[in-house]
Amino acid sequence: MKAIVRSLQRLLIIGIGYGFVVFQQISCSPKDAPPQTDSTQVGHCFMSSKTIQSGSSKATEYWNYGPDGKLQRHWSPGSWQDDYAYDNAGFLLSVNRTAENGQPASTLTCQYANERLITLTNLSASGTTLFTQTFAYDSTGSLKKSILSVNGSGGYTYLFLAGLQTDYSYSTGGNKYDHAYEFEKGRIRRSRLAGSKEFSDYEYDSTGLLRRISTYQLSGVSLAYVSYDYQAGKTILTSFITPKGWPDAVKYNYNPDKGYYEFNSTNQSLGLVTNVSSYSGTTVNSVAKFSEQKISYSLNKQGLPLEQNASVTNNNGTTTSRIIYGYVGCQ
Repeated sequence: MKAIVRSLQRLLIIGIGYGFVVFQQISCSPKDAPPQTDSTQVGHCFMSSKTIQSGSSKATEYWNYGPDGKLQRHWSPGSWQDDYAYDNAGFLLSVNRTAENGQPASTLTCQYANERLITLTNLSASGTTLFTQTFAYDSTGSLKKSILSVNGSGGYTYLFLAGLQTDYSYSTGGNKYDHAYEFEKGRIRRSRLAGSKEFSDYEYDSTGLLRRISTYQLSGVSLAYVSYDYQAGKTILTSFITPKGWPDAVKYNYNPDKGYYEFNSTNQSLGLVTNVSSYSGTTVNSVAKFSEQKISYSLNKQGLPLEQNASVTNNNGTTTSRIIYGYVGCQ
């Protein structure tokens, strides 16, 4: 049970607290320092750097934009680099990733119809298709369906109505799971795998912030839950702009660990998470806290995080981490 709760906790922290929408992290040889960036003409705060410190490890990423605010390059020195190419009309055409050794690693290509994104295809340097993702729209131009096919992993289908998600199904390992989530107002309301003896309910406050995920047996017996607290401020996701022609729903659903979009809770509000407490138990209706994550922030004048300090306490003790953010174009 603890494994299930930890998995839920990690996914939601990625989406709410640490997630990055960089349109596509796929990736000329890595640079050691960021070039000068002039994006002040567009009057928007853009993420320009992110440094994560955890224990003795330290890693930095940089973002470089053009005068029009379009992302041109995203890289981590000594590691990978992504270069973005656009057509004359401003549509993103491709993202080319270069590996640590300076050799091409993969290429993401974007296809459009009627000025709307219809297909993403990611190919490795050897020509292997890593994933494809298609997008279909209704007569008003709102996203109605997206199908994701991942090499070696399976397929995922997401349905929408008036821009809000209504259904999610997937197949993996030869098994198909239909209607894995129930949605309400575009947000996940309940999740249950076919054949599972457990289900999880998602609770939101009046502003749309996720406050709790509770896991039960089908009989209603409580097994575990995760609770979330927030503070005022803007998440780093608001410092990125959705590429031209892309559906708005993709903006907050990028999975940086996998490189593609996993839609869920399209109408969920974003906030700065300050506490994540996880509870589980080995006896019926008896749960106890086994993990707590505390997060604090310092903000700039626009309400975006400049620094984020976190600590996680569990049976193994307490670990800490620090994230420092940089921006350009803020006015």
